[in-house]
Amino acid sequence: DFVAQLKEPLTYRRLFIVLLFYWLTGKFCLLYPFIPPNVSLIWLPAGIAFAALLRWGPAMSIAIFIGAYALNLKTGLHNQTAIFIAIGNTIGALFAYWYLKKYQFQNHFLHTNDILHFLLAACLGTAISAINGSLILWDIGLLSTPSAAFITWWAGDFVGVLLLTPFLLAINQVQINKIISSLKEFYLYIFVFTAIHYLVFYSSFIKLQISFLPFIVVLWAAIRLGGLGSSFSTVASSFIAIYATYQHFGPFYSNDMIKNHIVLWTYMATLTGASLLISALQSERARANSELKDSFDRIQKVASRLPGVIIQYHVFPDRSTKISYASEAIFSILEVTFEEAQNNFESLFQKIDPLDIHAYKAALRQAYINFSPYQIEFRFHRINGEVRWLYIDATPEASGKGESLWHCFISDITERKLAEEHLRIAAI
Repeated sequence: DFVAQLKEPLTYRRLFIVLLFYWLTGKFCLLYPFIPPNVSLIWLPAGIAFAALLRWGPAMSIAIFIGAYALNLKTGLHNQTAIFIAIGNTIGALFAYWYLKKYQFQNHFLHTNDILHFLLAACLGTAISAINGSLILWDIGLLSTPSAAFITWWAGDFVGVLLLTPFLLAINQVQINKIISSLKEFYLYIFVFTAIHYLVFYSSFIKLQISFLPFIVVLWAAIRLGGLGSSFSTVASSFIAIYATYQHFGPFYSNDMIKNHIVLWTYMATLTGASLLISALQSERARANSELKDSFDRIQKVASRLPGVIIQYHVFPDRSTKISYASEAIFSILEVTFEEAQNNFESLFQKIDPLDIHAYKAALRQAYINFSPYQIEFRFHRINGEVRWLYIDATPEASGKGESLWHCFISDITERKLAEEHLRIAAI
């Protein structure tokens, strides 16, 4: 794949894009290093690296290496040190890419398993980079102990992956169309999002404990606006929190810069984790509903080909009944729609011939008492006065709390009855 990608002209445009944004986001993160010269508690290039590999393949590792190397040189590190740190950054991202491909990770986070594998890959991949980088800085004497640098390096890479990778993976036509299809709600969401973030980070209500409010609108996006809306919300909310804190505003600001970084990191990690989980659960629910609808449609197509009507109805402890399902043939057989039968099921008994109604009710009562199947033939009076012979075959199923669910098949046997009558007369 790597060699084949390098033969495509599009690959070089993508390499340039990845390198450019890797460099720009790296410069932004290095404005406020947590441990000088180059250990940041929020490292966005890690998210770009993960997304580039997952979207465009392993050839993007070239841009990742060059970007990491250039950023490390910018911090004043020697050439050899910058190379080795860049190698660690690249290997960490490639390991995460390999792991996710091995477990058939889907870029749209459609399953909760995708979330779990993504989080694990992010943990392991960023740990490789953090171990490599912190040990190198310790070895050349820039750190007195590598443990604090490792934790900070890993945390910064990890939250960078959580923030940017889902957002960059979600930029596709399907997600854009989803937002366009609910544009009015999106405008309303932007208004509420802006108002709440102003209230939390810039208003006179800052001293109130309302820092949880952004979670509400982010979860709204996760539930209603799809993966792109959800990931955009987490990125926007995180950047507002960062900007406000560094401008000495908002509930996360204090005179202790270390505390500010840690609180911001916790906020962003929690926000993105919750957003990803809700989005995945929503996708699973939507997929389950779609599969259920497809199954129902297939059943309806099969039922429409049967010479009769399929009915399911509940019998409650007080002997009241309610139809829960009827195939499309209900109108041709019983001359009522499903909705009419639901609202007034008992009216169907009035159309049974008076000579058959007592036997029908007796069979029904016995079946309810013994909880056993029943079959019965009866004459049914149609609206135009015609009398048709119907046959019902019903089987019960216990549904708990004294209720029962009956599965019925009703067919028109008039032609068979007429044939039997002709045979009887011929025999005489």
